[in-house]
Amino acid sequence: MATDMSAQGIERASAARVGMVGLIVAEASLFAVFVVAYLYDLGKSLSGPSPKAVLSVPVLGTVCLLSSSVTVALAVRALGRGAVRRCGAWLLATVVLAVVFLTGTAAEWRRLITREGVTIGTNLFGTHRRLRDRALRALNI
Repeated sequence: MATDMSAQGIERASAARVGMVGLIVAEASLFAVFVVAYLYDLGKSLSGPSPKAVLSVPVLGTVCLLSSSVTVALAVRALGRGAVRRCGAWLLATVVLAVVFLTGTAAEWRRLITREGVTIGTNLFGTHRRLRDRALRALNI
């Protein structure tokens, strides 16, 4: 039979699928914990700036982060076709997007700490934001 797969091939595919599902569940669970903790403490801080007062929508960072997923997928596709140079170009684009994203994140944190006075000891917002950002960005990058 031409479509007959070996037992080892099926086992390898199953292990990869289980690993990917496990990663997605772990990431989603971590994100959910931080969102629930943030919502639970929302409005309970009596001092310091509120999120609404000091945050804006990070459009450039979001675009870079989402675009980097596309460039990685294009790199994998190019490598699968044997186009090594094209794969390298897509991976370089991914690195550039990551640098832009991390530079924006660093600039945002610098502004929050130096101009807005948001630190881990300021209030609940500062604590949650710092912990969430460090955990999620470490896992995603």
